[in-house]
Amino acid sequence: MNRSRIVVIADDITGAAELAGIGYRYGLNTILTTNIKCPIPDCELLIIATDTRSMDKKEAIQETQSITQYLKQTTITHLFKKTDSALRGHITAELHTLLENTDYKEVLLLPQNPTKGRYIQKGIYYINDIPLHKTAFAYDPEFPMQTSHVNEIIQSFSVKDANNYEQVKKYVSQTSRHTLLAGAADLFTAYLEHLGYTPKDIPSFKGLSASKILIICGSTQSVSLKESAYVSNHQVYSSTLPPETFYNGNIDIRWIQKIKKEYSQNDGFILTTNGYLPQKGKEFAIQLRQTMAKIIKELVTDQLPYEFIIEGGATAFAILKELGWSNFELSDEIVPGVIRMKCNSFTHTHIILKPGSYSWGNLFE
Repeated sequence: MNRSRIVVIADDITGAAELAGIGYRYGLNTILTTNIKCPIPDCELLIIATDTRSMDKKEAIQETQSITQYLKQTTITHLFKKTDSALRGHITAELHTLLENTDYKEVLLLPQNPTKGRYIQKGIYYINDIPLHKTAFAYDPEFPMQTSHVNEIIQSFSVKDANNYEQVKKYVSQTSRHTLLAGAADLFTAYLEHLGYTPKDIPSFKGLSASKILIICGSTQSVSLKESAYVSNHQVYSSTLPPETFYNGNIDIRWIQKIKKEYSQNDGFILTTNGYLPQKGKEFAIQLRQTMAKIIKELVTDQLPYEFIIEGGATAFAILKELGWSNFELSDEIVPGVIRMKCNSFTHTHIILKPGSYSWGNLFE
């Protein structure tokens, strides 16, 4: 097979990681990067996590333009635009920018993931048979979903109905080389299969290490891990952000010293925002993830964890940026959407990423 270089532009890091996991499953040498200005190892599949979902529209357009300029200096044969499967972000603005700055003439936009119960039928988006605006996505702090009518959320581009994977594959088979594919995991999987790739027999995940685990639950859709089998069977300390830290970004030095002590003395440590009502607004969301990033840097400066588990894309991006970690190699796909990787700079630290709305799978069993 002709081993082409495929590039994915993703608007958040957990979505980027999800597609990196698919590439790993299909046998591609895959690199995930958060910084195209740093040297990037050669690979068959390059996933660029941009975090444009956390930017305003103007910033998202500028970032997309910058990436297209970078890509013109590289050798690529296929480009894929990863969008949020729940329609959050600046989807239309970024797609228009890509069309204006590449040779693509049209877009196939399929954001739904039928294999995960996310489908579009007669123009209405459903998650597990519930209309999108009646799910937890109605309370997203930056992109609250107030309707389930796709054409009211996505403008300028049509989104086709698809409620099963075979329909997704059929749409892909009807595209030409002038069609930019944009969407979520099911579309990317169908695209790889269309290009001739097949799943490989990769080693299964052997479970978490019992030593030095740091878990960050930074999503508004986090589910408490306190009752999980892993937490029950290991020495895991859990701490929730103080109210003044969660709401105002004020970090109490005494609290920091306390959690640093607990982190150093326990095999596992969980930092969570569970228990607080989701707060709306971009300013609050930015403040919260920047606060979380500063706290985590304080924790890991003296001692890096062996397993570093982060839930929530914007939170993960802010933390990794604060730490200065940018290039990652896949080591495991735990379950679809939950991946394990290593930063090139820190070979003994494994980073596990999960979108906030996805299940942990058997990670903590």
